[in-house]
Amino acid sequence: MDVLECKVCFESYNSVNRKPRSFRCGHTFCSVCLEDMLVRGSCSCPRCRHDHNALSLNDIPVNYSILSLIDAVESSSVDLSELCAPEAPVRTPKTTAGVCDDHGNHLVFFCTNCDKFICRDCTILDHPKVDHSVITIKNLLSQKKEENKAAVETVKQQSKQEMDDLLKYLDELRVETNMLDKLNEQIKKAMVLSVEEQDRVKQAMTAADQVPLQLSAVTRAMDEASTLDDVNNAATRTRGIKQHFEQMVIDNTTRLMSHENRNNFLKWLMMMISGCEVREGAGGGRAIYLLQEGDGATRSAPITLLHGRLHLHALSSKQPPDDALVLPYGRVRSLVEASSALTFLQLAWGSTITSRIYIRLRSQTQRSHNFLLLCTGERGFTYRGSHFLQAHWLGRCGEYVECGDYELDNGSGGAPLVDALEYDGELKQPIECGVVSARSRATKTASMFKIYTRDSPGYFDKGVFGMVETGMDVMREALTQKDIMNVEVWDCGVVIPF
Repeated sequence: MDVLECKVCFESYNSVNRKPRSFRCGHTFCSVCLEDMLVRGSCSCPRCRHDHNALSLNDIPVNYSILSLIDAVESSSVDLSELCAPEAPVRTPKTTAGVCDDHGNHLVFFCTNCDKFICRDCTILDHPKVDHSVITIKNLLSQKKEENKAAVETVKQQSKQEMDDLLKYLDELRVETNMLDKLNEQIKKAMVLSVEEQDRVKQAMTAADQVPLQLSAVTRAMDEASTLDDVNNAATRTRGIKQHFEQMVIDNTTRLMSHENRNNFLKWLMMMISGCEVREGAGGGRAIYLLQEGDGATRSAPITLLHGRLHLHALSSKQPPDDALVLPYGRVRSLVEASSALTFLQLAWGSTITSRIYIRLRSQTQRSHNFLLLCTGERGFTYRGSHFLQAHWLGRCGEYVECGDYELDNGSGGAPLVDALEYDGELKQPIECGVVSARSRATKTASMFKIYTRDSPGYFDKGVFGMVETGMDVMREALTQKDIMNVEVWDCGVVIPF
């Protein structure tokens, strides 16, 4: 009879070592299995998982009803199984992972620590509650459903976001395509005008080639004239040639494409070719380099596009990449208005390359022209590679930094590239944060400059030629360096206005 067997070890109860003992929940097990449970530190019912506060075997009462039944069976020759009603068929649980190989019970629990399906007996013998986290398969299914639901919701949100991003990208592409279509129309018109202009220039050159011949013929006719009529005829021909030449000059100064339109078109092309918002060192459009040839040397300068502005970097001996678009330096450099040029210095210290300092040159003076030349490097020298030399009046009014010795990098060099550098007069300006001025009137250090980082109310500087437009935060960060001489002008150049 099953009632006389322990449901954990499946051994028959007896009155010696396997006495049946019952928890308060009513379920009965043999003393051997209960003792083993207590040794493991667990005291929960193997069947209903109800916790009990038993510290020893004596805290779990003996089931004397079963003991009496055992005595009756042992003293009787009657097979009690014949008197018992037939057992109801055992129903398979709805949620089971199979049958336990060790205990023969259905696997209706799951141990999260071991990641394993277990049976009822396993929860007591091999996976006690004190060391393992055990849940029913029903709860496991609920968890899996919730996890799947959360995963579905996450994918749903990501899919929606991805779709929104794609729609936004599609709209941007449509706008850009429309712009490119318009630009393509302009390019076609510009190409037609350029071809027509070339043909007209060739015709003008052919006509101009005839002028010296015509003048020689008139001169010879005048020299050979022997009568008044001959002289008058030669003079008439001379006036005709002169009028024709003057009209030709007028015609040649009339352009199918205005100078301003040609310059703007060139800027647009460079922006389109270099790629929109390209970071230096990153991928993007095709590289553009300007080539300067002269004095037996060839130097180049890259064009980059940053924050929607074309930057012309200082010239160097580095040659353009093979796949770069190469343009003549003078043609592009002429796009910069010297009277209001926006130059830039990019600083670095240690392994840090900072953002740029943009300096607007105030007027078309010799000092501003000298500064511009050293930013572009077109005379062979540049501020690139020079260092900050000294900081003055730190933390006080009129605080400034000295720099610009491109020759010796120690404060005793920096000869000018142009003559007659101004000092005082129109260069005298109030001292304000961001003012860029000459270090002094001394000629041998005339290219050195200083940048004020604090106002000095009531005081003036006599060599002001520029003003920091953006980048004072970079200057203030540079002043925090332990040694100001570690701050290097890593790069420099000028912005092409548009």
